[in-house]
Amino acid sequence: MQRNPWGISERKEPLCSFAEIMDEEVARKLQLEEQSSSDMKAADAVEAELCERDDCIDDYTIAKLLQKDYDLEVEHTLRLKEKQYNKDDKVGISLDLLKPSREKYDSDESVEERDDEELEYVNNKLDCYTIPEFGSKGVVFQNGRCVTKHDKEICGRKNVSKFMQFPAEFNTGDAAKIDLKLSNRVFNQLKVHSINMAKRRHRVHENKEKATAELAVDTTTRMILFKMINGNLLESVDGQVATGKESVVFHAVGGSDLIQERQCSNFAVKIFKTTLNEFQNRIDYVQEDFRFKNTRKILKLWAEKEYRNLKRLKSNGLPCPDPVTVQSHVLVMSFIGDEKVSAPKLKDVQLDLVTWEVLYDELKSVVPIYQDKPFARACASPLIYF
Repeated sequence: MQRNPWGISERKEPLCSFAEIMDEEVARKLQLEEQSSSDMKAADAVEAELCERDDCIDDYTIAKLLQKDYDLEVEHTLRLKEKQYNKDDKVGISLDLLKPSREKYDSDESVEERDDEELEYVNNKLDCYTIPEFGSKGVVFQNGRCVTKHDKEICGRKNVSKFMQFPAEFNTGDAAKIDLKLSNRVFNQLKVHSINMAKRRHRVHENKEKATAELAVDTTTRMILFKMINGNLLESVDGQVATGKESVVFHAVGGSDLIQERQCSNFAVKIFKTTLNEFQNRIDYVQEDFRFKNTRKILKLWAEKEYRNLKRLKSNGLPCPDPVTVQSHVLVMSFIGDEKVSAPKLKDVQLDLVTWEVLYDELKSVVPIYQDKPFARACASPLIYF
């Protein structure tokens, strides 16, 4: 013990010699080597035991697979008997207790794998089913009875085989697993329904291709635009400018000849929609005319009517887009705006009171022209401020 100035005694640890330290390290090293050698011996013993039992494991696996196939066949036979017993009875008899136990297979495979194997077994049974060959008279003797080609069971099997060949879109269900048989009457009804579904699907697909969507055009409209570009009427058709319930408006750059004639390069292409989903009362404007019964004809005449109205407005001095040409349901006219930005609507602009008064006076001056000429009149909200 040694005392320090603070009155706390210091305990010195006993010093170990270099020889003692070396002895401890050697002992620790020997212990680790002994432990690793014992682990290696245990692993070798387990491997040797497994190698000795390889043949037994293979035989056991084969026997287990054979037993499983036999159990599946027994279950299928019991299922058919159960269906035969309960054919016309309201109260059914269950033969589940007679079926082989499945607990011995639960440790090796899942329920889904067993169901797949059962389905494969039933499908193989259906594929192996052979229809007897009938002679020229169409009659054959089978199991002591006369069987014709119109036999109920034979026809049911043949109809199920044809039923499984229906298109993939037709939901046939699990016809193989339930051992289904279809009568001629039911099969014919299903066949007619399948054909009608295919026709309806093609018709809907065709209508979607022909219809003009809000942000896209159909094949016919694209051909019209291509002809305009190839004819040097337009140079290019750009993005969408506006859309409504009756049409879609795109910005376009005019061709060299059109630019030289009109002294401007920006034009608007108005494409009338080929679907009438949003604007169902369009027919009210052109009713009682046999020419308007076809949808495509309605659109064509509707575009021509707007083209003529713009011409009449322009000839009477009213401010409006200058019409260029019309082809089918595509109308080309001058673009109102700066470059590719369209002019805002009157209802969307923010103006001071003085400017609003000037605009009001201009609108009042236009009203007498509308009264003198037989023009259609509507609200002033769609007017464009430019």
